[in-house]
Amino acid sequence: MDAILKIHCIAEQSSLAGHSWIEYCPAGGNNRTFGTWGNDPVGKGNGLLEGLELGYPPTHSRTAAIDANQAARLLDVIARYAALGNAGWTIASPCSAFAAEAWEAATGERLAHRVAGISTPKTLAASIAAANQQQIPAYRNGQDTEVQSEK
Repeated sequence: MDAILKIHCIAEQSSLAGHSWIEYCPAGGNNRTFGTWGNDPVGKGNGLLEGLELGYPPTHSRTAAIDANQAARLLDVIARYAALGNAGWTIASPCSAFAAEAWEAATGERLAHRVAGISTPKTLAASIAAANQQQIPAYRNGQDTEVQSEK
């Protein structure tokens, strides 16, 4: 294991509003969050921003241990979104689309995030919840104690 990757969502049952992001925790390094934004939250423009979500309490999360090759695939997705600048967030590809794509690139696990072609944190959160019920996550409750997956 070279790193821990987490996918997080804040999603409310009653609306489509929310946010999704990833948290990359390299072994021996500092945790880093990445999320795309379309509302210029800190006056730095839209698109991929780093570090804004540190400390946000997610409503839904999933965790996986990743190796160096998986981390490289994750960082490739991050670099591609960063290169898009303000176009890194669009109505057709919001934060939930970025988080799901980054997660899949690193872990190989596809989480649903679109309904009728629309990606939302609410849909992604429901997919995370379903995936968490199907198997024990690699790590539980933020602790670094590995548990066996039931596959």
